[in-house]
Amino acid sequence: MKQRSCPVCDSYDAEIIMNFTPELLTSVNPTYNLNVLKDALEGKENHITYSRCRKCKMIYCEYIWDDETLRRVYDKGIDHHQSKLKTLSIEKRISLIRLWINILRVLKLGGRKKLGNLKVVDFGCGWGDFMDVVNGYGIDVIGFDGDSKKTALPIKRGHRIAESIEGLKEYGPVDVFVMISVLEHLQDIDFFMKLARELLKENGLLIFTVMDYRSGYIQKNVKRLI
Repeated sequence: MKQRSCPVCDSYDAEIIMNFTPELLTSVNPTYNLNVLKDALEGKENHITYSRCRKCKMIYCEYIWDDETLRRVYDKGIDHHQSKLKTLSIEKRISLIRLWINILRVLKLGGRKKLGNLKVVDFGCGWGDFMDVVNGYGIDVIGFDGDSKKTALPIKRGHRIAESIEGLKEYGPVDVFVMISVLEHLQDIDFFMKLARELLKENGLLIFTVMDYRSGYIQKNVKRLI
């Protein structure tokens, strides 16, 4: 595993705020399979961390996992049934509705007199929960995610999913580019920031969410994680 700089300000000055073990990770997030994680991460336990940049306060995964570890964890280590139940909960949907309302408010404040004919990219769409919230008259939304087991659900529900980055580019230009809890996991942040810039209209809106160290979820579990 390779250490990386902060994906926002490029500083290497960071402090570890969470140091996971496979046991702690699965106790907090039951969507992961303990036995698979223990096998895939053997000898790499010190690199399962969330760090906070001392310069800009961004919270991110400080170590880049090698392709083989990622493949084993994501292909075999995730219980997709549990993941779907967690992601598609009513509580999660309420938070996404609030996010979408705030996005529309920002667009209005940016000078849009009428909100219609909006093109939206949900990058890292997963089970399609944000697209469920956004989809409707006057909104054209497309998703992209590397996990085909997850994207099968939004496809079944009638959402459009890009099969590749090139396919996603053909959809632009767009009004809104959204990444929900994706940025901190990306291996090549520069590439995806350039992709967002390439897809967005001149006055387009880039929205991303990352883990908030002050959130109730973190405060509830932080003593178990550190």
